[in-house]
Amino acid sequence: MLKRIAAIAFLLVLGSGALGAQNPTEPAVDHPSNGVLEMTLSPVIQKVWVRHPQTQGATLEDDVWRGQIKVTLRNASGAQVHVVEDNHWWLQYAVEVLDSSGAPVPLTEYGNSELGPRGPGPYVTVRGAAISDLLPSEADTFEMNLAMIWQIQPGHAYTIRVRRPLKGEDLDGIHKPIQGDLSATLLIAAAAQ
Repeated sequence: MLKRIAAIAFLLVLGSGALGAQNPTEPAVDHPSNGVLEMTLSPVIQKVWVRHPQTQGATLEDDVWRGQIKVTLRNASGAQVHVVEDNHWWLQYAVEVLDSSGAPVPLTEYGNSELGPRGPGPYVTVRGAAISDLLPSEADTFEMNLAMIWQIQPGHAYTIRVRRPLKGEDLDGIHKPIQGDLSATLLIAAAAQ
């Protein structure tokens, strides 16, 4: 189990710049914090049942990354922050999923129906929202199931770049719009064979 967990490496790349199509071997230039909010990414690891035809049984196998990531927004300011999250993260966040060669990963059928020729967001949506009022140092976490939108192959290496544009609904402690988009990069290593 520890071998698989160790094989799934992740890295938050810190710096300054915009989300863009860069070579995945070069660190992306990110903005994980804007002084008010901080965004962190981490892989969600899952155990899977594997059937054994010889014994007619199944066992719970080592941990495997299957395309889900955890996104955490933390209030890095000294005052309460008002954050609005769209219920359809793939439309609010700009997400780029690249394979080990740096090529964009194809969309699933559902991903094509949601994003179509537009490609990954962000887009303005009116499908519903979750509102959080975060106290200083308080965090809100949710999961993105990337495999719902992209054709993720468990065990393969990926570079995932996420950008969260801040909109007028996101307010700082004095009820002014928060300035400065958040972006981070997560590297998923190929599973050990």
